[in-house]
Amino acid sequence: MIAAPPHYGDELQDYVDKRLNANVRRAVEDHLNVCAECRRQIDALTWTKQAIRMTPTTRAPRHLREEILRELRTEKVEVELLSKNPRSWGSNLPIVIAIAVLIGLGAVIVNEYRSRPVTVPTTVARDFQELRANDLNLSLETTNPNVLSAYFEGFEVPFPVRIFDPQEMGATLVGGRVLDPDGQVRMLALYRGASGQLIACETFNGREAGLPAGATIREIGGVSFHVYREGGISSVFWREGPVMCSLASDMDSEQVVQLAASQAKS
Repeated sequence: MIAAPPHYGDELQDYVDKRLNANVRRAVEDHLNVCAECRRQIDALTWTKQAIRMTPTTRAPRHLREEILRELRTEKVEVELLSKNPRSWGSNLPIVIAIAVLIGLGAVIVNEYRSRPVTVPTTVARDFQELRANDLNLSLETTNPNVLSAYFEGFEVPFPVRIFDPQEMGATLVGGRVLDPDGQVRMLALYRGASGQLIACETFNGREAGLPAGATIREIGGVSFHVYREGGISSVFWREGPVMCSLASDMDSEQVVQLAASQAKS
């Protein structure tokens, strides 16, 4: 009796994502020509990727990763049993799993955003949290403010480029990126203080009227600073002409205010 050819695992996902080298890709394609089960897996993976691509790009709450990991740990026994006998899953299970995952993620995200409006301070705080957790990558890493300024100008952002002076803040520039998740372009520059703390600066078109209530207002040197504290993150906002500037950090609020005051232009 001729043994059945081995089925592929992670290679199928890499095949759909076009991450395989030429030799492995040819081997997978040869296998797909003779294996109906792996072809069903490819169809399920392709469908899932297309469904995710068509899903609106709403930023997921930061705690979603922890919730998923907690659920996976809870179901550890079931997952291990399934992994030992993958042929028992049935030909339609990959599609069922994909639908369940998409529905579950959608429900969590919708519930989060219905229960908590996304304001500018919330967005800035989340950006900082993701930077701190390495969940938000910088497009350019540089310690040179002139290099970062030229990089931002290359995007033709619809407002003046504003790079804070790291020496005046007693910090070192780390890099930056341009953010545009909801149609509002924001320039983000990341700094690291002398004690290692991260400081995120964002600039964007806007006015104080776009900020929510609940801020502590500080007047320093003729400039009004709106101070928020959310989830252990302090964020300070002020206006310079048509541009809103912000600093966010997990430092003490007063420290962030003083850093902002050292950079603000009246």
